[in-house]
Amino acid sequence: MPRVVELAPSGADGLAIRFPDDKEGCEAKFDGKDYPVTGPVVQPAMTLAIEKTSLRSFDVTGKQHSKSIFKIAFTVSDDGKTLMQTGSMIGTSEKFAAVYDRQ
Repeated sequence: MPRVVELAPSGADGLAIRFPDDKEGCEAKFDGKDYPVTGPVVQPAMTLAIEKTSLRSFDVTGKQHSKSIFKIAFTVSDDGKTLMQTGSMIGTSEKFAAVYDRQ
């Protein structure tokens, strides 16, 4: 089953990231600071930090207890219809990728 990721503007310079299947979410600003992830099964002290890398892309760093555990790059296609995700867990050479269609 495809995974759903919801992205929505939050305030003047922020983003709400939601994973409805897991009932998890985070509201963060594009300032590189840590913001808490909330939800019924979220790991303790889990945060996300987001930073814009271009007009159509941004990076997300996931941390637990202030230690980086993953880094993901999101890029929106030129036509705005797809979102590409690439990343890896910190400390591993294993990479992952996903492509999401706009709903």
